[in-house]
Amino acid sequence: MLIEKKTIDKDDVVSIKIITGEELLTKVIALDATGYSVSKPFSLVLSQNGIAMIPFLLCADDSNLRIDNSKIIFIAKADKEASKQYLQKVTGLTIARPGDISGLVG
Repeated sequence: MLIEKKTIDKDDVVSIKIITGEELLTKVIALDATGYSVSKPFSLVLSQNGIAMIPFLLCADDSNLRIDNSKIIFIAKADKEASKQYLQKVTGLTIARPGDISGLVG
């Protein structure tokens, strides 16, 4: 398994390439020497409009899934934009950028 030099920590949003060839975008909820526990993984697929995120499991509780190191080809922290898209998909909330909110009286 290849691991990006940056340390993967609990609560990180990560990209995981697994041995089936799928790439997952998910949040790490626990980790140890044998693998990762993740929450709400999404498969990344190419669509006509670019990359789409679809639930990795369609008919099961995906709030705490275990992925063993032996099933992982590569894992890395997701970039800022991918993390933002993941959090929007999971929470349904849009994350504002600085300058997006104007006209507020403080």
